[in-house]
Amino acid sequence: MVATTSDGAAESVVAMANLLGEGDEAEVALLVRDDWQRRGLGSALLRRLARHADQAGYAALLLHVQAENTPMLRTVRRLDRPGSADRDGALLTLTLPLVAPRPVEAASTFLSSGA
Repeated sequence: MVATTSDGAAESVVAMANLLGEGDEAEVALLVRDDWQRRGLGSALLRRLARHADQAGYAALLLHVQAENTPMLRTVRRLDRPGSADRDGALLTLTLPLVAPRPVEAASTFLSSGA
């Protein structure tokens, strides 16, 4: 995904987001141009990637973030999903589960339908 802006003559990329699926995990890459940060663009792109990964059936998002990248860590926290973090020096690997448990009512309907 890319986010662009136009000054009327030329279009410029201000952010990009990528999702790379491998197995049951989807790795996220997110980049927002410095002058476009702190406007909610990164949060919006990350939410959209999470929704897409969830709909595609991935079990978790995987993000590699520098430990001192407080704005990105705050953006990830805004997803409001429980997760785990593994640290390797200055690099954090964040794993955020995507698949929500099926509601009991939906599960009982599924079982009673004989599916």
